[in-house]
Amino acid sequence: MNRTLWIVFVALATLVVSGQLRAEGDGYLASLSDDSEDAPAAVGEAEKTLCGECYSSGNCRTGCRRGCQTDCRTDDCLTFVPMMIGADSPNVPRMAGRASLHQSMVRVADNRSPLPTDRVGVSYHMFHGAPLSGDLAPPDGTLHEFELLLEKQLFSGTMSVEFIVPFADTVSSTQNWTPVPTSVDKATELGNVGLNLKCLVWQRPNMAISGGLLVEAPTSDDLSIVTPGFTETLHTDTWYLTPYLATLITPTERLYFQAFASYRATTRSNDLATNGLTYMQIRDQDLLMADGGVGYWLYRDTCARWLTGLAPTVELHYTTTVTDGEGTSGALNPRADYLNLTAGATAVIRDRSTLGLACVVPLRTGESPLIGHTDRLFDWQLAVQFNLLW
Repeated sequence: MNRTLWIVFVALATLVVSGQLRAEGDGYLASLSDDSEDAPAAVGEAEKTLCGECYSSGNCRTGCRRGCQTDCRTDDCLTFVPMMIGADSPNVPRMAGRASLHQSMVRVADNRSPLPTDRVGVSYHMFHGAPLSGDLAPPDGTLHEFELLLEKQLFSGTMSVEFIVPFADTVSSTQNWTPVPTSVDKATELGNVGLNLKCLVWQRPNMAISGGLLVEAPTSDDLSIVTPGFTETLHTDTWYLTPYLATLITPTERLYFQAFASYRATTRSNDLATNGLTYMQIRDQDLLMADGGVGYWLYRDTCARWLTGLAPTVELHYTTTVTDGEGTSGALNPRADYLNLTAGATAVIRDRSTLGLACVVPLRTGESPLIGHTDRLFDWQLAVQFNLLW
């Protein structure tokens, strides 16, 4: 628990420092505002100076319905880029008796931007060849995961708060088995609801750095295996904390880079009980994640009627287990490294909506006598995401 407190402390310290940096920038503009008649013009010139090339080239958001007049504020200096598509993953399987539970895991890089944004969004991921259980044939199947989100800017766009609701067509939280199971029951399950606090730490016309903290609440159901006279239950009472840093770089009007670095910490162990009596504790593994992608605007016309932009992107997503699994999950979850490649494109519709489509493939392989793979959790993945910007 001491490690978790240190993580929270570092995240809060990052937000405090970022707030101080933003306050210094606001103070600079405020110093130009006085009672003289030239004050408004001075502020305008200061905004142009801060925006630099972005202001002069018209890279700030353009309101076409206002006659293609560029609306450039100091918070809008970076060229708008699509959300990172990501490579969503079913959580590392956990063993409860003879079944594993695929619980949706919220990744900070999936369908997100380093910049605070006003939007509502939905993402869909289809996993082919995902392991469903440790000892049943066939061990692999198809999973479908969905994520609904709402993000709202705060404090003039320097921060945002995001509410995330994941759910999936996955392994059912209740398995009704005979003493010799022959199949895995599937159902639509709610995952852990997330709350993401993001803060813009540093910004220049072609680069921005942000930090934040993602909190996942234990809203998913317990996993129960029911057999005649015997019920085994894995209680899911763990909160997960993920502090992260992110950056966005736009070296030219068309080329952009974005990256995330995060650490997902488990706050406590889960109880494993038989007929209501706890006999073991299972602790999920902490995860270190690094995500990076490059995109390029093949087409960009903010005054077009429908399609205002099209940008292909290539991304790499790396996840490594930092700690060993405990309890019966230790044998199922050895230390592993996951490296996924995402290739796709995002279309901008009427400068207010984005639609992304991508294919994700794992680049590493591994063998395990229980689940068949260690360094891959699926054979391939289809990712679709839609965002409506405010």
